[in-house]
Amino acid sequence: MESKTYTYKNAIVTIYSPLANMSEEEKKMWYSEQWENGNPLMYEIADAIRACEKSIIRSQTEREQMRNSKSI
Repeated sequence: MESKTYTYKNAIVTIYSPLANMSEEEKKMWYSEQWENGNPLMYEIADAIRACEKSIIRSQTEREQMRNSKSI
């Protein structure tokens, strides 16, 4: 299987996936095909992304509320 290795600070991460060496356009096409074919993993990925976005927005809102309450 194809792989691609990245280094993040002190960690080395190797991704084993046919997607690893695809161009951005090839990846977009692959994801679109999988979505259209109803691959349940695509829906799980989309749900995970939405959950992360909600968490980020919630954290930002809480920080703003804390800053505003301190300035009152």
